[in-house]
Order: sequence, then C-alpha cells, then structure tokens
Amino acid sequence: MTEKTVSAPETPVPPPPAAPAPSKPDMDERLKKLEEQIAHGQQLLADERQRLEAERNKLKLDLEELKRREERQVKTRAKAVEKPSPATPAPPAAVARVEPPAPAPARAAPAPEARAEPAKPPSPPPVAVVPPAPPAPPPPASPTTSELLARADGAVARGAYEDALGILKPLAEKQNSRAMVKLGNLHLDGKGVERNDQEALRLFSRAASRGDGEAQFKAGEMYAVGRGTAQNNFQAYVYLSAAVQSGVQAAKAPQERVGALLQPAERAQAAKLAETLVRKDRS
Repeated sequence: MTEKTVSAPETPVPPPPAAPAPSKPDMDERLKKLEEQIAHGQQLLADERQRLEAERNKLKLDLEELKRREERQVKTRAKAVEKPSPATPAPPAAVARVEPPAPAPARAAPAPEARAEPAKPPSPPPVAVVPPAPPAPPPPASPTTSELLARADGAVARGAYEDALGILKPLAEKQNSRAMVKLGNLHLDGKGVERNDQEALRLFSRAASRGDGEAQFKAGEMYAVGRGTAQNNFQAYVYLSAAVQSGVQAAKAPQERVGALLQPAERAQAAKLAETLVRKDRS
C-alpha cells in the first residue's frame, strides 16, 4: 500500500515595513529654516535698494552742481565778448599859418601889423584800437559711456589690463552695470588684479540688482557651486530665474537643475524675488 506525502503549507512573506512619516518637529524645523532663508534674502535686497537710492541721490546732486558751473562759465564768456570798443579820436585840426609883416614905405606912416591868430593847442595823439580777444574754443567733448566700455574691451583683448581697470573702476563707482560685470570678470579670472571670488560676486550681485542679465547668470552660478560664498540653492535659483526672465538662454538649464533641489514653496518664493531683479525698461 502506497503512503501519501502531505506537504507543509507555505509560510506567507510579510510585507516590508512602511517608511516612517516625518515627525511634526522635523517639519517645523525645516519650515523655520526656510523662513529664515527667505527673510535673509529679503533683507539683503532691501539693504541693496537703500544703498542704491542713496547713491542715486548723490549722483543727482553732483550733476546739478556741474550744470550750475557750466552756466556760470557761459555767462562769463558772454560778458567778455560784449565789451564795447573805444571810440576813434577826431583828426587834429589844422593850425593857421602866420604871414610876416610887410616892410613900411619911406616917409610913410607905418602900416599896422597884422595880428596872428592864436594857435590852437595840439590834439592828443590817437589811441590805438585793440580788438577784443576771440572767445576761447569750447573744450573737447568727453567720450560717451559706450565709447569708454569699448576702449576697456579693446584693452582686455590686448592684455592691457591696467588700462582696462583704469576705465572700468570709475564707471563701476558710478553704478554702471556693464562696467561692474566686466570688472567682476577681471577679479574672477585674476587678470590685472589678484583673483578674488568674493569681490567678483559682490560686483555681479550689484549689477544683477540693476537688471543686468549676464550679472544675474554669473551670480546664480557662483551661488550654485559655492564659489566666493557658501553654497545656497535658494539664492542660486533667484538669480538664475531672473537671468532667464532677462533673456539669458544659457541660464535655463542650471535654473531647472537647481529648482529640482527645492521644495515647491521655496521655488515660488524665489520666483517672486527674481521678479524684483528683472529690468522693466531695457531701452
């Protein structure tokens, strides 16, 4: 008689344990850090706007003073041209000629002597007339900002970095965004100056706040990799988003890459900050 083999029932495999949900304290801590980053970014932008407003007012006062000086110079030249020329003196009057007395005839009564008319006093010598001096020629016209920037580009191309620095520094001090970008590139590459990533980032950030798309792109890249500052994806996304809105197509790919590392709320807040950096008038 054949025995039947009874197989043991298979033991079910338990499902893997579910990942634990983040605790409320962790979520609160993360939200608190996000709010601190947003507040810090807003404070930086507010400080930069206040500083730019003060510099704009100072530049306005300097321009008004220069205009007043030019008006005074024009008035002084006009007075010098309007001086009257001296009158031409009258020619000297002719002096009457006195004839000698005629001899008296013999045995005749002496003829009365003719009285000579008194001579008129001599006229003063004529005064030489000196024409007024011609007005001074106007000073040569100063080169425009575009011409100065073109000269700086030519100096960099020739390797004359000292000449380029001499042109760019005064323009950057006058808040010219293109000069700040070009000067930042020299600091970033160490051309003509010692390499200084922090100074380059400072110049790029100032130009970016004035709406320069190239400066926004460069500042965003430096924040993304932590060059010249601590690595900060939030700040990188702000500048890269502004660069994209300013028309810099090369900023699109890094913007998407950095944006993937942020939460939706962080991206939304960064997009609002980027709108404040975009130049409204690009004329």
